[in-house]
Amino acid sequence: MDIRLQTKIVKLMTQVVDPSHSTESVVSLSHQKPRLPEGTPISLPFQRATPESCGISSSYIQSFLKEIDEDPTLDPHLIMILKDDKVISEACFGPYSMSDWHIEYSLTKTVTGLGIGLLYDDGLIDINASIFDLLGRKKPSQGFSSHKIDITVKDLLAMRSGVSFNEAGVVCSDNWFEDFFSAGYKFKANARFDYNSMNSYMLAYIIHHLTGKTVCEYMGPRIFEPLGIKDYIWELSPEGVEQGGMGLYLRMEDMAKFGSLIMNRGIWKGRQLVSSAWINTMIKKHSSASANSDYFDYGYHIWVGRDTNSFLMNGMFGQNLLGLPDTGMIICSNFGNNESFQTSNYFKILRKYFLNNEFRPSSSRIKYDFLQRYSLRKTETSLRLRERHIKTTPFSAKSKEIFLPSLLGSFDCDPMRANSLSFMPFIVQGMQNSFGKGLKKIEILPDGEDLIFNFHEGEEIFTIPIGLKDAKKCVVDFHGEPYKISAIGRFTFNEDEVPVFILTIRPLETANMRRIKIYPSKDDLRFEFDETPGAKFFIDFVNKLDSGIIPLALGILNRRIDPDYFEYRLRKVICPVIEATKSIATETEVDQVH
Repeated sequence: MDIRLQTKIVKLMTQVVDPSHSTESVVSLSHQKPRLPEGTPISLPFQRATPESCGISSSYIQSFLKEIDEDPTLDPHLIMILKDDKVISEACFGPYSMSDWHIEYSLTKTVTGLGIGLLYDDGLIDINASIFDLLGRKKPSQGFSSHKIDITVKDLLAMRSGVSFNEAGVVCSDNWFEDFFSAGYKFKANARFDYNSMNSYMLAYIIHHLTGKTVCEYMGPRIFEPLGIKDYIWELSPEGVEQGGMGLYLRMEDMAKFGSLIMNRGIWKGRQLVSSAWINTMIKKHSSASANSDYFDYGYHIWVGRDTNSFLMNGMFGQNLLGLPDTGMIICSNFGNNESFQTSNYFKILRKYFLNNEFRPSSSRIKYDFLQRYSLRKTETSLRLRERHIKTTPFSAKSKEIFLPSLLGSFDCDPMRANSLSFMPFIVQGMQNSFGKGLKKIEILPDGEDLIFNFHEGEEIFTIPIGLKDAKKCVVDFHGEPYKISAIGRFTFNEDEVPVFILTIRPLETANMRRIKIYPSKDDLRFEFDETPGAKFFIDFVNKLDSGIIPLALGILNRRIDPDYFEYRLRKVICPVIEATKSIATETEVDQVH
């Protein structure tokens, strides 16, 4: 690893594990995510149909959705099911909505692969060509980077470059292109499969280099516009090139259009957007990925079924589009699972219902059953009317009357524990390179039958209305980026029958959720922070930076601490417990919010 980048990684990590100071980004920030215009309709929407009209019973779809909903290890946000390019079911879980866009993470890679397909169709690229030849770079005469002379476009597409600079390192890099070429390598090109988002970035860079356009400018009139995809954003690298392997926000129905395009071998509404030759090449196995998936191998920037005729666009935390050409099924989903690749129970459920060689819908319409159809609709409706994972024992009215006054007021946070803390999930902060400035004070105020939380972070105040019966939504500007927030609170008891207020905050365009348990104690409040996906994922992420980065960070700190304790410190930062002392405030000040 380049010493400059290594130094930045160590600087960031030593900040992260020190709760007495807020974390500062070690790269230049470029806030990019705008607010999605409210109420904009989907352009070129899919036709809606009943499952029965497509040869599937409503009860079958209902069982699939209920099994997902009842699995405590899953955090589903949105699911859309299509058969023969017709939407037969739409499920929104809790506060999530089909009208909002959602971060897709590595699902983005397949879109980049389609962009390379356009270059291929235009005769602008030979996938067997060396990326050095394509980019016109000087070939290093010696040193550890000389192996990159042999990396081909095909190696990037099939995740076989062997380069060590990966997605975990980009949070510390101001020049992804240069760091890709200056980094060390795990193995020589084409030796084996090694999933790396920087391969995808180099493909995006190649599109930009060969066309003189941004990826969106090149793909826009060729793919996005014909598909009717208007409301999206693709975040850029520090060099101003689309990130390639991540950074794409899409609405669910627009995501499904990419699945339809691939399913129909590059044809959309009778128009060939990408050649069938390229699509056939994409969805063919090019790398064995047995260490990463039980069900899929890897094609060209898309996962392909190991024992089924299927393809998968996949992003971490559970962003998925599964295509099943033999049955015409497309299942799209956004989740917030604590997972990378295809490791959650969702894939076991997919396997049971769709991802197998036994599922065969009728080739013609089956008998319409009003009760089954009504029951499916009722299930779809019920999923959006409640907050999952809040299975609590409700307070009596009298208990709430006693508890509520102790919750209200202004509470000063312990600076040694809260200087690196934010209401925003820590992983969102890290992904966006936009870290909280530390909680100074938390105000909890009445708002009719609901509450308002004011989080004082640094010099900013983030105001979030909290619904006590139904979730409330608002838009919060977090360091230059607007986030649509849903928040709900519950008075309940913990497993030891101790009264507690549980606050759930969801940035709806992300896969993440912040949960805060609040316990009263005389004039103080105890706040226990947690998030999903949580500490386990972040620890794995840190370990992926470099096998020696944790001992190195500890060495620079001049501390003889076991790496296990370092991980313990990380967990304390991600899931801290803080005590907050009630400020001196008059009843009049509290009443002024009414």
